[in-house]
Amino acid sequence: MTPYYVIGAIVILYIVYRLMSSELRDLCHAIGRKVNIPYQPIKDMILSMGSDMGLLFIKNMKPTSGELNPVAAYTLITYLIMKNQSESYISRLKFKLQLAEIEPNMSQRDAEQAFMYLQNLGADPTKIQSFLQTYNAIKPTPPQQSH
Repeated sequence: MTPYYVIGAIVILYIVYRLMSSELRDLCHAIGRKVNIPYQPIKDMILSMGSDMGLLFIKNMKPTSGELNPVAAYTLITYLIMKNQSESYISRLKFKLQLAEIEPNMSQRDAEQAFMYLQNLGADPTKIQSFLQTYNAIKPTPPQQSH
């Protein structure tokens, strides 16, 4: 009888794992499709947030009625900028937002939410104003075409 309990527990754990990871995959794909960024950096960002913040991000950013919450895109953009702060990179990211019909400039509220989700990754809320001044001053430009 004990082997049946063990097998049952394993099956239940597997089902719970698949349900939890399907929400992560669905959100990563939704964000990636919207702003044309590959799946892996989005997944890395969410997993790096830590379990509590990552689950909160997944819960709050789930697309409702087919629409992605723009804060999900702003959080991803902020995460990517934390890794590469070059002006040309930021400009290309803002162009992707523009193509996705998301306002390329970030509001104070959007930045505060993005920094909250990224706090475990080193996003310092005291630097939001400085971040916004730099970020919003950069104009979106398309990537350079190589011939």
